[in-house]
Amino acid sequence: MLDNFFKVAADRLDDYLTGRLFVEEGQVFLGTDGEDIALDESYSIDIQVEDDKGTRYVPVTYKDVLERKTDAGWHLFAGLDARVKRVSDMTVGEMLGYTNRFKNIIASKASERVKTIRLAAMMTDLEFAYDIPMINKESFAKANPHVMRLYRTVSEARVF
Repeated sequence: MLDNFFKVAADRLDDYLTGRLFVEEGQVFLGTDGEDIALDESYSIDIQVEDDKGTRYVPVTYKDVLERKTDAGWHLFAGLDARVKRVSDMTVGEMLGYTNRFKNIIASKASERVKTIRLAAMMTDLEFAYDIPMINKESFAKANPHVMRLYRTVSEARVF
C-alpha cells in the first residue's frame, strides 16, 4: 500500500494523471477520483501491467485503447489502471519557425556575444512555450523529443 502511494506521488511529480481507462461512445476517458478526463491523441498513455518483472507501465496509443478489443468484443484496455500525460511536442510549423530563427541567428554578422544573447533568448522562449522543466526529466524528454533536440542544439551553439 505504501509502495503504491510512492508510485502515485512520483507520477504526479512527473505531471502524470493516474486512474482507470474506460471507453464510452467512441471516446477514451481516464476515470480519476475526482473526475472523468476525456483523452485524445495529444495524451501519452501508459497502462499498468504486472508480470514476472513486477508492476510497471507499458505505453499504448490512443488508437489502441479505442480500437483493440477482446474476442468477445470488449475494449482490451478498458478497466486497466493507467497514467496519462498531455504531450506538448511542437508541430511541424512551430519547428520550422524556430529552425529558421536559429539559422538566422547563426548566419547573422553579429558578434559571438550578441549571437549568444539571442540564442539565450530563444532558449527562454522555448522554455516558456513548452514548459521545459529546469531540472532534466527523462519523462519530459521522451514525450517531447523534437523540443528537446532543438533546445539542446540551441544551447550547444552558444559561445561563452
